[in-house]
Amino acid sequence: MIELKLMSEEDFQIIKGKMIADYSKSKVNIGVWAEEEALELAKETFNTLLKNGLETKKHYFYNIYKNNEKIGYTWNAVPDREMFIYNVEVFEKYKDMDYEDEIMKKIEENAKNLGANRITVHLFGNSIELLKVYQKMGYQLTDITICKKV
Repeated sequence: MIELKLMSEEDFQIIKGKMIADYSKSKVNIGVWAEEEALELAKETFNTLLKNGLETKKHYFYNIYKNNEKIGYTWNAVPDREMFIYNVEVFEKYKDMDYEDEIMKKIEENAKNLGANRITVHLFGNSIELLKVYQKMGYQLTDITICKKV
């Protein structure tokens, strides 16, 4: 059974660095940011979104557990009646265990408990396989943004 447990400050500090690094890398990989500026831009983005760190209102950080073993984490925000999923990360040793459906069902249940009636997920353009996973779970493609360097 999947459980979501609110994250401690210690865990938040550990994953914050990983999320910043991953976000920076993703922005470089899709060609939006230059490598030499990406880490600083990612830090600025996180500091803007999370002005009060773990205590930022309407932002929720959870560790994800399966049978009392921590298998990942998620960052969600519910500014109104819509939950926005910023991140769902399953630790490497659990990635091949197909927990996605079960994790998303738990996040959806949590969204309802927080008063949300809709969930939005952002995917980077190089995440086509992940898009297919979400569509299989009933998520619909709502917007597409494309760009070209000139």
